[in-house]
Amino acid sequence: MMRAGGMALAAALAAALAGLPAGTAGAADRPPSLVITTPARAPLPRTTPVRREPAGPPALPPAPPQGPGEVALEINEHVRHYPVRGSDLESLRSALVGALAGGGAGGSHGRTHSDIAVSYTPHPVQGGCIAQAPGLAMTITTTLPEWQAPGDADAALRARWRAMADALQAHEARHREHALDAVRDLQAALAGLGVQPDCNALRRAVDREFMRVRVRAEFRDARYDERTRNGRDEGVAL
Repeated sequence: MMRAGGMALAAALAAALAGLPAGTAGAADRPPSLVITTPARAPLPRTTPVRREPAGPPALPPAPPQGPGEVALEINEHVRHYPVRGSDLESLRSALVGALAGGGAGGSHGRTHSDIAVSYTPHPVQGGCIAQAPGLAMTITTTLPEWQAPGDADAALRARWRAMADALQAHEARHREHALDAVRDLQAALAGLGVQPDCNALRRAVDREFMRVRVRAEFRDARYDERTRNGRDEGVAL
């Protein structure tokens, strides 16, 4: 698989489609939460010279009535924590800023990183080509801070941290929902591809659906961060 590298381009395209300035397509201080893996180029079926007989060309299997049918979906989720140390409010704030500078959560206190990979085999049938054994694999990794609180930490400070941590977890859960919506959208799109004119056309159709879902999902994710100021308006602040 090849990692997607056109996030800024995709965001700018989405902003243009929405009639917005390109610079408004994403929160400036947070990298995209939704990162979708570019699908590998499925190899086309190998063709071998066929000796023509009077009976005509070799028969291809009949096309299924509704294209590829069910698209397999595998979802794996992981939660990672990075340590934050401090005994008072200012030291906690400094520790979080230090984690930001060090890239502990990718530019924010929390991070939800979602990868979607597409797999299928182009399969010639009567009338064209279908995606055989189509499948999607998603990995969602959520990164959150974990306070290594000293035993004598103030109760008010503990409550303040808990409120921030709960708000951050809820914010990242919304990013997770965006990713799940995207993969289900793509799953439905692949299931409905039907028979394409040939296997090259099939690959182009898969690529189009992939890009449509990717641009839409990344734009939605970025707008959510803009609207909430990366969660600060939802309580993600100490």
